[in-house]
Amino acid sequence: MRNLRIPLAAAAALLLAAMPAGVSADSNQQCRSEWNNSTASDTCPIVKSIVWQSWSEKCRIQVTCTKFDGFSQKNDVTVNLDLVQHYLNCNGVLKQTHC
Repeated sequence: MRNLRIPLAAAAALLLAAMPAGVSADSNQQCRSEWNNSTASDTCPIVKSIVWQSWSEKCRIQVTCTKFDGFSQKNDVTVNLDLVQHYLNCNGVLKQTHC
């Protein structure tokens, strides 16, 4: 079988066409940017991972947040991109609405 060679521009176009509507090639960066815009990001200093999950079309956020007593709480949430910036640190627990 011969090697199939696809020009780089065509390969990039195929990749972008396979992505869900409204998602760009830098979705991981979009998740991180939205996280940085949240008030929780200031009090959740340990970031294990903030990534785009293409199969669920959501951001997965794995962080450790500071509690009132000085201890910390691990959090692992998966949420729509447009909701990431609305997270609050409620005594170590990430919530999207008031504490």
